[in-house]
Amino acid sequence: PVTGLFIYTEGCHLVSEDLANGRQEVFYNAVEEISTIALQYDGKFVAVGCAYNPMTKFGPIVIWDLANKRIEKTLEHHNCSIIGLQFSRDDRFLLSVSDYRECSIAIWACQDYTVVCQATTDYPIHAAIWHPYNANEIVTVGRNATLLFWYLNDENYQEMKLEVSPAEFPKEVFRPGDENHDVTSLACSGKDQLLTGTSNGVICVWSIADRRCFMHWQADNTEICSLSGSCGHVLTGSASKNIRLWKLPNIESILTQADSTKSQKGVVMEREQTLDAPITSLVFDENLEMGLASTTNGSIWYINWSETEAECVRIISGHQTKINSLVSCVGNDEFVATACADGSLKLWAMDSRDQAAQFLVIGQECTCVTFCAEHVDNKNTKELLEYNQVVHPLKRYEEQPSQCLAGYQDGTVRMFDFGQMKMLLKTKPHSCRVTSIAASFDGRVGISGSDDGLLVISSLTTGMTVRVFNDHRGGALCRITQQQTQNSLSSSLWLASSSDCRISVWRSDWSKDICELNDWITFVRPSYSSDQGADNEAIPCLAVFSPSNSDLLVYTGYTVQKEISFYSMIKRKVVKTVSISNWILALDISPCGNLLAAGTKDRLVKLIDCESGTFQDFVGHYEAVQHAKFVKSGKALVSSAHSELLKWDVLI
Repeated sequence: PVTGLFIYTEGCHLVSEDLANGRQEVFYNAVEEISTIALQYDGKFVAVGCAYNPMTKFGPIVIWDLANKRIEKTLEHHNCSIIGLQFSRDDRFLLSVSDYRECSIAIWACQDYTVVCQATTDYPIHAAIWHPYNANEIVTVGRNATLLFWYLNDENYQEMKLEVSPAEFPKEVFRPGDENHDVTSLACSGKDQLLTGTSNGVICVWSIADRRCFMHWQADNTEICSLSGSCGHVLTGSASKNIRLWKLPNIESILTQADSTKSQKGVVMEREQTLDAPITSLVFDENLEMGLASTTNGSIWYINWSETEAECVRIISGHQTKINSLVSCVGNDEFVATACADGSLKLWAMDSRDQAAQFLVIGQECTCVTFCAEHVDNKNTKELLEYNQVVHPLKRYEEQPSQCLAGYQDGTVRMFDFGQMKMLLKTKPHSCRVTSIAASFDGRVGISGSDDGLLVISSLTTGMTVRVFNDHRGGALCRITQQQTQNSLSSSLWLASSSDCRISVWRSDWSKDICELNDWITFVRPSYSSDQGADNEAIPCLAVFSPSNSDLLVYTGYTVQKEISFYSMIKRKVVKTVSISNWILALDISPCGNLLAAGTKDRLVKLIDCESGTFQDFVGHYEAVQHAKFVKSGKALVSSAHSELLKWDVLI
């Protein structure tokens, strides 16, 4: 809290950020998703625990040297994912905890990072900590109301042993009707007090010396995910999105009571803060007045309770659910928009990496999004307007792109204005899921495609359906994209690609109500057996126009060969192919037309030279890369995998 420097994880990345200047630095890029981290008390090393790696058959632990920014050592012992890590108070030992498949803990000597002892439990462990004052004592909690006190006997360094003694919870902590008797969180408070949180929202305070619960109370109605305690106060973070600060009564008087059921009175909730999603971790100062909280939404919040009015500021934003669509603002490099499975449409500022605005439709999945220009009737003004560069009614919103067009799971299309922060239009041109969407350069019409292969042209002024095309009937629309053909915003070429490897190219002039089929391209799909066809069916058919050559169309999909095809619309044939080693799930072309960006199922982001066909792979995502988009200048690339969004600097 003093320096303002904190470390957090994002997918496969270990990131440090300085609150003072907003500087962000990626320390470590793991092969698998990072599941837990632990910082040494002297601040020299950080231990990174990762998910199970099917290649090595281990859940690796990486020791990272913060000063020299290098890997000190990689530890492989657990044959499953790592769920917990913590250094002992004297930094002599490292405690590691494996998941439910192994139910084990291991003690590592920090001198040479060898396992000095290990033990297994009957039930999965949910949390484990070292005693902050007694360096040889460990406490673990887990399923089936398990609370275990461990003692590391290190009299013989060559043959260290773990001695364990269980403790029992009061009967009233877990009600008979509770499905799970899980102890989910754990923390120490002072020299002899232990805090535990349960899946049903009960906090228990224990005497470590007596192994006895002397106080408990109902802190929430849902799971307690994180705990912290100090100075007679307890901080709780729950699955109901609540952070609560509790003041405890006099502990000395309670310890003399034999019946813990009478000791629930006197606990007072002093502060409460509700965040955007269930709490995953809490890191506060010794007085519990200032700290950070993270949520399942990918957000990190700064909380300050030292003032009269509580301060709560979101400093890191993220996604809780899958990103269904990603689009960069064509007017500038400053913004990108994402459509999410939870119904949210988010606008992101590239420089600050923060969420600038959000629209949320509850109960409907947001499936696709595109920026659109504001239609202006004045002809002279219209011809001068660049795509996404509009005059905003409110001066303070001039730095943001104005309008967005989004498709939803129920077949509706909505238009939002980020400048005025309101919905401008809602229409339902489809009877099923909208899978792709685009807006004309002049802002007159929107083009949407659905799961059943229907293409619909809708007026963005009235919301009425102008035209319907069923040429792609039978194949879900994967992408709709366009390019300007003349020195007019209303005249353009646009294409639609469907999952059955068919591409239609259309020539339109919306000011004259002209829209004609210009070309029809069909690529042969290979035959496949039923056991291998399921995964390959998910490979989309992707096509983009080349910005440097108006004759070329770049295409890839599930065809006979793994390749990217360059198709000439004048010659009406493929003039060039580039072989690829992985099926491509995302495709975009740079504004200069010299580079292709591709995302693959193998979690790779590929940069491909359009002229030579050479490529370079970049590792960074923890799941299949579903979307990749260049910004307007081509100096940056934005990619997404499930709920993870990464920005890359393009240095070529």
